Amino acid sequence: MKTALNQAKEGRLFILSKMLACIAEPRSALSPLAPKIVQLEIPQERIGELIGPGGKMIKNIIATTGAQVDVDEDEERKVGLVNISSTDAESIEKARSWISGMMRTVEPGEEFDGIVARIENNQF
Repeated sequence: MKTALNQAKEGRLFILSKMLACIAEPRSALSPLAPKIVQLEIPQERIGELIGPGGKMIKNIIATTGAQVDVDEDEERKVGLVNISSTDAESIEKARSWISGMMRTVEPGEEFDGIVARIENNQF
């Protein structure tokens, strides 16, 4: 057993030396073609809102951004796990921003810029 472990160690060190000769240090950035993944946590009760009726909302996000969006439930922690993946970092950021905006809760006192399209009568 000792001989086998020594041979395995020598083999591993040989392979590592060859790898070091090819790549002396880790690359500073991933290849543009390498898949990238971002994971978000959303409230478990809002998973249906993200998916939409018949999957309409999530299909729209996928079609518009070009990123793949998958949703899983973590029963133990009571959250939804949203995995966003693509080879394009810009697509991932668009999908992440879209989903984060959907899941955002508006707090009293927050201000938003926008155009007023119509005014409704208050019927209280």
